[in-house]
Amino acid sequence: MISSIFEKQNNVFLLKCLLTQRIEYSKAKRIAYIRVCLTLSFFIFSVIANIFTCDLLSSICGLFAVIIIVVNKYTSIQIKNQKKHAAAIQQYVDVSLYSEIAQGDKSEWGDLPAKSEVIQSISKYDCTDLSEFRNWYNDYSSFSSEYQIFYSQKENIRWSDNLLKSYFCFLIFISAVATILSFGIFILFNPSLIKFLAVCSWIVPIIEYTATNCMAIKKNLHTFTNICNYCNEIEKQLPSANSAKIKKKLIKLQYKIRTSREESFLVPDWFYQLLKKSQQKNEDRIANIMAEENTRKEGSHESKN
Repeated sequence: MISSIFEKQNNVFLLKCLLTQRIEYSKAKRIAYIRVCLTLSFFIFSVIANIFTCDLLSSICGLFAVIIIVVNKYTSIQIKNQKKHAAAIQQYVDVSLYSEIAQGDKSEWGDLPAKSEVIQSISKYDCTDLSEFRNWYNDYSSFSSEYQIFYSQKENIRWSDNLLKSYFCFLIFISAVATILSFGIFILFNPSLIKFLAVCSWIVPIIEYTATNCMAIKKNLHTFTNICNYCNEIEKQLPSANSAKIKKKLIKLQYKIRTSREESFLVPDWFYQLLKKSQQKNEDRIANIMAEENTRKEGSHESKN
């Protein structure tokens, strides 16, 4: 009987790993969230200063604009290190599942953190409530081990890709609203050269923040496009290629997924939670359709025999 990722994924230790990587990602997101709060607070303060026509406050706002840009660059280093650690734990979970059902060794799948290091990370957090992390992947147990791994990998890719696309659109919308509001206030409240320069100074951090994030997301989306192209290549070869060849490609695909996690833009948890239910429903539909199609094919094959 073929081992099932769906069955083995609810191992308590692996669930604790999933909780830990979520917390680690959330730490990085918290730093990013503080940056956003500083930028928005600065924006609101600058609007108020401009409305009350205070040149001193406008000058202070211009100084803070430079400070915020510097802070954003510095905290990027901290976020990068936190993401890398979280991605390593997530990789440990995936490889533990994939190597077991592929009946191979974890070392085949590249560099992994030692189990003792993972345990040390887990021990920092309260891992009593693991219900959210059960059935992390959909049920592909009706497929062979190669297909189970591949479909689980594709599920990971779709989640990240769709989330990034949605957040990209959200950032563009918010930036456009902020820009229109800023220059609308400039026009309505005694426009002058000083006020125009003030508006430009306090809109710059918002534009800089949005542009930086959008460029990072576009880079990630380009990476996912390349990964999807590689997935298409694997999918074409799955029915006919031998297991050893497919396994090598799946290992290479997993390396690409890990790299994308380390480099990916961090979408805020609240935005993830907002889209989680609809995205999960979509993933459930995809898994059900694939299972139905697989059952139909197997039934058709048996009837011919």
